[in-house]
Amino acid sequence: MTDTPAPPAWMAHAAACDDALEADDLPAAEAYLQSALAVAETVPAKLWLLQAEVLTRRGAVREAEEVLDVACISFPANFWPPYRLAQLLHARGDSAQAAQYFDLCHAAGPRADLLPLHALDLEVSLAAQSPAGVVRAYRALMALAPQTIDNAQVLAQLAAMPGGAVQAVPLYQEALQATPDDRPLLEAFITFLTTTCPPEAAVPGLEFVQQSQGGDLGLLLRLARIYRQLGVADKQEAVLQQAVRDHPTAPDLLRYLFDTQLATTDSETLTTVVGALRSRIPDRLHTELASQLALTLMDFDTASTLLRAHSAQGKAPHEAQMLATALIGQGRHALALRYLSRCTRHWPQAPGLVSFHIIWALKLGRIEDARRTIEACDGKLPEAVLTAHRFLLAGMQNDLDGAIASYARLRANKDLTEEQRRHMAKLIFSLADITRLEAIKTRIGDPLGEKGGLLHRAGLPGAMALELQLESRDYAARGGYACLADWRHTRPHSVVAAIRLIDDWRANAPDWPHQPAIPRRIFQYWDKSPPPQIVSRMCQSWAEAPGFEHDLYDRPRAQRFLRETFGPVWLRAFDMARNPAEEADLLRLCLLVKFGGVWADADDWLYGDLGALLDGAHGLTLYREPLGGTLGNNFIAAPPGHPALIFAAKLVRAALLERSADIAWSKTGPGVLTRALAHFLVQVAIPLTDHPVTIVDAARIGRVVAMHNPVRYKTLPSHWAADGKRKGENRVWPDLLDALQSADPA
Repeated sequence: MTDTPAPPAWMAHAAACDDALEADDLPAAEAYLQSALAVAETVPAKLWLLQAEVLTRRGAVREAEEVLDVACISFPANFWPPYRLAQLLHARGDSAQAAQYFDLCHAAGPRADLLPLHALDLEVSLAAQSPAGVVRAYRALMALAPQTIDNAQVLAQLAAMPGGAVQAVPLYQEALQATPDDRPLLEAFITFLTTTCPPEAAVPGLEFVQQSQGGDLGLLLRLARIYRQLGVADKQEAVLQQAVRDHPTAPDLLRYLFDTQLATTDSETLTTVVGALRSRIPDRLHTELASQLALTLMDFDTASTLLRAHSAQGKAPHEAQMLATALIGQGRHALALRYLSRCTRHWPQAPGLVSFHIIWALKLGRIEDARRTIEACDGKLPEAVLTAHRFLLAGMQNDLDGAIASYARLRANKDLTEEQRRHMAKLIFSLADITRLEAIKTRIGDPLGEKGGLLHRAGLPGAMALELQLESRDYAARGGYACLADWRHTRPHSVVAAIRLIDDWRANAPDWPHQPAIPRRIFQYWDKSPPPQIVSRMCQSWAEAPGFEHDLYDRPRAQRFLRETFGPVWLRAFDMARNPAEEADLLRLCLLVKFGGVWADADDWLYGDLGALLDGAHGLTLYREPLGGTLGNNFIAAPPGHPALIFAAKLVRAALLERSADIAWSKTGPGVLTRALAHFLVQVAIPLTDHPVTIVDAARIGRVVAMHNPVRYKTLPSHWAADGKRKGENRVWPDLLDALQSADPA
């Protein structure tokens, strides 16, 4: 039988030291500790801990911390030294460092059932604002002693930490699964999800509450908004169906539906819904919804009449915005801006109204109006909102550095929207010097690529980002170019090179001694005759321009013109266009080459003096789009036979005949026009006396022509641009009608 080895001699002295400390006999404890150290061959962790405790009792806390720090290094697998050191650090207020030692403590493999350790870990992590530590300690305590946790307080603190909101959602769910009857906790969770929780992080929590607790309207609307933001139409529809069944006449729900869902069904159903609501909601709300429907159906006269009827009662900011929309829809843009200026002075803290005013002021070329409005709202709107407006203002002026500064602030505060990312990507594409790209990326990241997925390859911004990436690689591989013209010759299909050459030429554009006349004739196109009523009204604004002849082409007339004037190949190219926009892109160039004059898109308003605009034009007149755009083609003025337009027409014809898979922008639209003008500028001799070119800012055109107007046909699933979008029936409106009718007392 083997004898059990005797314990080391130091252990008896250590036990006596423990007893002395328990009895608060510090001199005896020190004596026993010295005895233990004298007989120990090596100093074990236990003696380091006792030494630290004795030092602490003597008030030498910093020395105790140094002793424990050495013990942590000497015994990395023992969790007691970092645990005790974390206690001391937290006690003197250094919770951030204490949290680091708790990480060491857990790395050493602490006992899962040590309740004081996890309780202190939670306290330290909350004080140190450490979301990971809070999650770790919270889950440990939930397993050991859930009754010791104040769930609402702990989770609210976690949610308020930087980066803590995302981690709070699953903990709320776990707590509610453990205590399903905790109504205050549930209400706190709903408030968090519907107010401060980031959208993507809120989805799992909202879905959990919806499935387990039912249909709180605020929760359902928050979920619907997030689904809409994320582009998940089927889930948004399902949530709204539940909402209309449970809350058919709730004002917040009705406003949401009329703000976002009017384009998803036919006008007859919508009119029936508005009629069914008449006796079930207050008159003021009914007028608001009826006005919103009229605006959506482009019945701006009815909307204006309805909204003006409440003028005696005074309007809310959103009603003022609707009336301004009606004025714009009637083509009364100048009046709308004056009205918006008055309203934003009255309601400087109404973010939606202020934003609407700024956007339309910029679209209509009133840059200073927008700037004054932003400055007047300083201190009255959140800084993030003002920064977003400043970003838009810089972008509309193609001010790259100003846009970068505002974008950087939005990004630092995690306030960026997808639209702002796209705008920044376009500004970099058209304005940034190739040699600055890495420095810009270091400062503000990759506006599209850093979101992951395929966003950086989607749509026009994605196409721009891809081209810029390829151009920068080629530029670096070649060691740059001797001059912009050399770059353009080497890369004739590059829009990046083309727009930089054009901007450089524009900065030094000559004065033209010869100014060929631009014929006073306006051309427009709509594939089917007659156009929709709102488009007819817009076209009429051009037809009424004093001193101008107006020609509106439809598809049969366009085909006849191309066949008789340019021949069967051009007609075949037109017939191979994928949509009316591509048809118009070819037709506009051919008409201006043949006749000269003015091209205007059919869904743009003429609201200013076209004659005065052309009086200052020299030859081919184009505009430089804002927000990182290239040369726009909504509006073109030219004498007949300009070589740049001839070359552009040939490029468009070739792309259509080849059935190019490029998007319309680069195949037939502004991208082609930009490349064609750059080609012209490097091919002909300066000063181009026979074929002058004038490039103006979009603001100058915007003071006469209102572009990119909201029109219902573009929002309908039947529109050609809606390819890939859901085209099935939206059941929300029929369900709302059923809910209203079932609630009818009759």
